[in-house]
Amino acid sequence: MGKPFIKLENNYMLYANILLVSLQTKLMVVIKYLIKLWKYDSGVYITSLEWESDKKVELFISEVSKSLPSGIRATIEEIC
Repeated sequence: MGKPFIKLENNYMLYANILLVSLQTKLMVVIKYLIKLWKYDSGVYITSLEWESDKKVELFISEVSKSLPSGIRATIEEIC
């Protein structure tokens, strides 16, 4: 067999790294949003979609706003 890709010097260090990753994964907060799309000038409702994000609210709103095509606006509501 070939050589191992990663040589482990300390099994306890490996355990600590796995534990750290597990804690970070469990602490991630995912927020559910309802995004409604509207025609900008007439206010006609187009459609809606549910989205989940782990980004801060301000960053999520900014990302959605930048990605909208011309003439479309969005309202974003947090779903409990």
